[in-house]
Amino acid sequence: MAKERFELTEEEMELIKLRRIRAEEAKKRSKSSNSGKKRELSEEEIRARKKEAKRRRLEEERLAEREEELRAKKKAAKRKRQEEEERLAREEEQLRAIRRAEKKKRLEAERRAAREKAYEDDDYEKASSDDWDEINAEEERRQRRAQARRNAKREELKKKRKKKKKIVLCIIIAIAAAFAAFVLIITFVPGMKMKFAKAVASTDLGKSFIKSKIQDSYEANVWDKDFDESAVEINDGLSISSNYTNIALFGVDSRDSKTLGTATHSDTMMIMSINNKTGETKMASVFRDTYLKMVCDTGEVFYDKANSAYFRGGPLLAINMLNTNWDLNITDYVTVNFGGIEKIVDAAGGLELTIDDDEVDQINYYLLELRYLKGLSEFDTDAIADVDYAPDGSGQQTILLDGVHVTAYCRNRYTTFTDKVTGEQFSDDYGRTARQRYVLQTLISTVKSGGVSGITDVANAVMEQNTDEERFIVSSMNIDEAVDVLAMAMDISFGDTMGFPIERDYNVVPRDLEYNAELMHQYLFGLETYQCTSALQRISEEISADTGVYR
Repeated sequence: MAKERFELTEEEMELIKLRRIRAEEAKKRSKSSNSGKKRELSEEEIRARKKEAKRRRLEEERLAEREEELRAKKKAAKRKRQEEEERLAREEEQLRAIRRAEKKKRLEAERRAAREKAYEDDDYEKASSDDWDEINAEEERRQRRAQARRNAKREELKKKRKKKKKIVLCIIIAIAAAFAAFVLIITFVPGMKMKFAKAVASTDLGKSFIKSKIQDSYEANVWDKDFDESAVEINDGLSISSNYTNIALFGVDSRDSKTLGTATHSDTMMIMSINNKTGETKMASVFRDTYLKMVCDTGEVFYDKANSAYFRGGPLLAINMLNTNWDLNITDYVTVNFGGIEKIVDAAGGLELTIDDDEVDQINYYLLELRYLKGLSEFDTDAIADVDYAPDGSGQQTILLDGVHVTAYCRNRYTTFTDKVTGEQFSDDYGRTARQRYVLQTLISTVKSGGVSGITDVANAVMEQNTDEERFIVSSMNIDEAVDVLAMAMDISFGDTMGFPIERDYNVVPRDLEYNAELMHQYLFGLETYQCTSALQRISEEISADTGVYR
């Protein structure tokens, strides 16, 4: 490797010469000062000498710095040269090792080929006996080493087994004691069973357990694989906290399993909003006759009753209608038809509802139609019994109702419903939607009281009945989304429920849709104020101009 050379500049050469000249002059001055008598210098000569001395000192410092730089460069060049030589030496050694390995491999291949050819030609004399002796010896050594390793491993395993037996015994005793304590706590401490179920459901292990129980039947019988989430419309500029999961719930008047997706009216429309952090769940009903705007996939615009959106375009148009008219970000839905409530409630073991005697009359009235739909006599009370009045004469009772009776209860819109929490009263279709929210709250509370296994048992019982011949429930959520919602159900706590629009005329035309949307957002998401998007503001203005109904 060529050595790096450093050449001095002309200026550096001059400085070095000056330094030598000054050294010689200093020697001469020293000799003259020693030999001759000193004369006195004038002030001007003293200043000149000081200036010259300062200049010489600066030049000497500069020369010293340059010399130090040159020494540093020489050291760096030497170090670099040494590193390069070491690298080349390593590469040369690696090449030699590679050549040795290739040579060894080549020789072994030649020897192996020679032996094989010798035996192919049946010329045993050409096969070197030394080769076979070497092969046999190597094989024996390999077997001895393998046997020694096996023996050592056996001895090590014996020691480990003895040690493990002691550890396992201690662990079993500790687990048994912990399990016994856990059972006692779960059994006798109030609320601990539910807390434990919530904790399990929220873990990945709990979700995996739920998924393993329901995946096959859910994907085969419930999941709407054709639902195009990318076609869901959300107003530009909408901002809703990611802390909330919003799902649309549709109850359709279909009695035919083939019309769950379209050509049927959604007489029940609910927005279930779950706070992902606290588990608080709020439900808002949209009255079926509410006058709203909807845009079909063909681009055709309609202003009509809200329940006609499902009839015109199925769940996709119904979701888009809710999103655009109420500033929501719903992307998933669950639809249940006329007979679905009955089967779901029966799978949950019935519901305990508080009803009054007026509602008893209406339940028994709707049972006539339900008997007819089941091919029974209108008054066949052996198959479907009528509900009796409150036995204590108070006019109100809490009673366990099965699926068919709960279905009849949900259809009632002719008697006043009193909210069990707030005491607020609702009549007509507003009373019916309030009853439906009450039933849904009770159903979820009943199901989650059974814990994780209770939820999966009810879900499986429902989905096994939900076949192509008799389909009564469908959802856009895939299995992972459905499992997340079921897991959240363990932590759900219901607040109050409301129906919208709150400000409306007698034909259920919103008195200022924008104002009603603000009320919905304040209710669902706990906002003090809400600014609607420009798209919703335009819809609100169009509805008011079209109907002449203003706030």
